[in-house]
Amino acid sequence: MELADKGVALVVVASELEEVIGLCDRCLTIADGQIVDEFRRGEGGEDRVLRAVAAAQARTRVSAQKGGVPMILAGKRVYVTGAATGIGRATTAYLLDQGAGVSGCGLDGEAGRALALEHTGRNFRFTEADPTRQEAVQASVSAAVAQLGGIDAVVNCAGIYDTGKRLEDVSDADWDRTIAVNLTAIFRVCRATLPLLRAAGGGSVVNIASVHAEATVP
Repeated sequence: MELADKGVALVVVASELEEVIGLCDRCLTIADGQIVDEFRRGEGGEDRVLRAVAAAQARTRVSAQKGGVPMILAGKRVYVTGAATGIGRATTAYLLDQGAGVSGCGLDGEAGRALALEHTGRNFRFTEADPTRQEAVQASVSAAVAQLGGIDAVVNCAGIYDTGKRLEDVSDADWDRTIAVNLTAIFRVCRATLPLLRAAGGGSVVNIASVHAEATVP
């Protein structure tokens, strides 16, 4: 099977990859516009996906260095929430590899500072911020503008799943916290950044949802 877009393959690896694969009956790994692997549940999927992702990323870097792949994200200014861990961390690394400037924020200050050290010398800054507090969101966005000079794109990766409880055991506090981080925070970030995207002449907002929209745990 061939895909219409044969340009750069964007592959994001979640820290919960093994769990995600466990919920899927059929998985495809796509690189360079081609389906390069297909497997079903219980067939060693995690290792196969990780190997394919590493190979695809290596090919993309080599092609870009040779001028074979246009780095369409080069010079773009991107604001990423949940940037220190999981999908947000992988997204941040990918954007930086593609030449974008990234301003990241999140709750995990220790992981965020470690990520900043990892990307020393690149146009990356991490701000520890609680996305459930409007003033913290606004301060983080202001820090992004000070760093980047504006914002061209927003990626909302921040999300939590703290309880592991059955619905009847979830407290009001558990519910309120989850909704605040996974839903209301996205609204607040979009409200704070959309005027900046318009000022930049337009841009993109990517909101990352959870596999749990399709399958519950437990």
